[in-house]
Amino acid sequence: MTVVAHAAAVATPLIINTPIAATQCIPIDFTWTGGVGESTDIQPLPESTTHARNPQRLSLCILEGGNVVQSFRGIPGETFKWAANVTGGVSVDVQLKDSAGAAAFTAPFEILASSNTGCL
Repeated sequence: MTVVAHAAAVATPLIINTPIAATQCIPIDFTWTGGVGESTDIQPLPESTTHARNPQRLSLCILEGGNVVQSFRGIPGETFKWAANVTGGVSVDVQLKDSAGAAAFTAPFEILASSNTGCL
C-alpha cells in the first residue's frame, strides 16, 4: 500500500527589516521572517512519496531609484550579509522574494560615505 502525503504550504507574510544605518564598504546584515521555501517531491523509500518544503531559498535585490544594481539568488535562512559596495550618499532599498513570488521591501535608506573604498 502506498501512502501519498502532501504538506500544504502555510506561509507567514514575508517581512524584511530596514537597516538602522549602512556605511559604504562595511558589511551589513539583512534579516527577515516569513515566506515560503521551495516545494519538491521526495522519495525516501521506493514505495512512498512525500511532498516537503525545502529550506528557504530567496532572492535579494539592491535597488537604486527602482533599478536593480545588485542581485543575489539562492539565499538560505533568514539573514544575508551584504558588503554595502555602493558609493556613499546613495539611497537604496532592498527587495526580497521567496520561492512563491511574494516580495517584501525595506524602506529606502542612505549609504553613508566612508574613507574605506576597498569594496567599490
